[in-house]
Amino acid sequence: MAMAPSSPPPSQSQRPHDLTALPREELNRLLQATARDGTQCLIATLLTTTTIQSTPDGLPLPKPKAPTTWERFAKKKGIGKYGGAQLEERRKKLVYDEEKGDWVPRWGYKGRNMESGREWLVEVDDKKKAVEDAGRNIRGEGHRERAERVRRQQRRERKNNARSRTGVK
Repeated sequence: MAMAPSSPPPSQSQRPHDLTALPREELNRLLQATARDGTQCLIATLLTTTTIQSTPDGLPLPKPKAPTTWERFAKKKGIGKYGGAQLEERRKKLVYDEEKGDWVPRWGYKGRNMESGREWLVEVDDKKKAVEDAGRNIRGEGHRERAERVRRQQRRERKNNARSRTGVK
């Protein structure tokens, strides 16, 4: 393999950005000047403040909404969010279950009210003893009581709906 003849190294005028060709003192002076210029430019940019222009609102602030009939009634009676009860006194949705060591819902899915049908140990008193003697299972009593409460509530709802349709107050 034949090699091409090597050309002489280019002079300083041919390589203007080659800092290794400069003498040490001139290199230090050039680097200090570049660092000084960069620092001054950075500080000048940081210290200049931009003008803040505030634009006026095109529309006035909205007026507060008039209270609904229910809100006026609730305020008059002191109920709902207008009541005097403190947050600590209000009934919470969650209750602490000591067996699980966690907070569970009071009602509904996986709620505390559903636990009566899942008890592994049922305490039998005289009233429940009479139920057992009648031939019904004590373990299913909690579920039956809950189902009866649900049926009573549905009956009340149907009555209320019928009353609201007829206009009787």
